[in-house]
Amino acid sequence: MNIINTTHAEKIELALIKYNTVDSSQPLIDELAILDKLLSISDIEELCHMADKVGLCLSDDAPDYIELHHIAILIELVCMSLNTPNIKSFLELCADKWEPVENESWEWFSSQIAFKWEVDNQSRYWAVTTEYRLADLVGQSLSLVQLYNDDQVCENLELIIQLESAHQFNSGVFDEDLYGIPCFDVDGYIAYPNDIKEISKSAFDTLFMFHPNTVSIESNNLSEEVISALNSSEF
Repeated sequence: MNIINTTHAEKIELALIKYNTVDSSQPLIDELAILDKLLSISDIEELCHMADKVGLCLSDDAPDYIELHHIAILIELVCMSLNTPNIKSFLELCADKWEPVENESWEWFSSQIAFKWEVDNQSRYWAVTTEYRLADLVGQSLSLVQLYNDDQVCENLELIIQLESAHQFNSGVFDEDLYGIPCFDVDGYIAYPNDIKEISKSAFDTLFMFHPNTVSIESNNLSEEVISALNSSEF
């Protein structure tokens, strides 16, 4: 199954009709935001790199909410659907082709970008900060998480990642209000989520060289303490 399909092409086409006829950009912005959510940070980074590599850049006329990876997405939508005149016109407005490839078709650019749009190819990466405390000693620990597609389909994904990271830090028992904060506790040594940020594969690889602390997470095999935390009213 592909990340994007002809249904997305139809919705973008309709949004662009509104863009052209009633001068409203919001439907287009909304549809692009939906597509962005289907992509990982790594996907977006890779699409930008590929588009730049094959000789594409944003034109001076491109709206400020259009980014280079959107050009790659719109090219793919044009190439998968026969009835996208408004997407094609919008591409002509927003994308500049470098001189050596200025006469190439969108189909040529799609073949050169050659992004793997299949869902099964997706991996996502996170940097997770866990805070710990023992008496007056307070600190933070950075963990790295990589999830393949099968483990990404669940509710509250980022909360689960943070809780598993905190629990694996000290293997403590979940307590809702110890020290006034929900945490995992081992004889007063507590750990609790602090922050989470999705990152690209390149950022993950760089951080791994200096912080080789990874957390293994299986969304269908969570620890009992993490399940207790998820069922708590505190989260």
